[in-house]
Amino acid sequence: MNDKDLKSEANRLEEILKNKTINKVYRNRSNEVVIEFNDGTRFFIEIDGKELEFSIT
Repeated sequence: MNDKDLKSEANRLEEILKNKTINKVYRNRSNEVVIEFNDGTRFFIEIDGKELEFSIT
């Protein structure tokens, strides 16, 4: 991923997560952090090798 792609991804994540309140943070696996928000949205952060992977459900 180049710098432009990283900036674009950061901007999209910021827009999605803006004004959300964290309800709970937990770890299902040693390489994953899950942030659950008060509206039920879950933000998954996982490291796979040297790359961070994000998903929002």
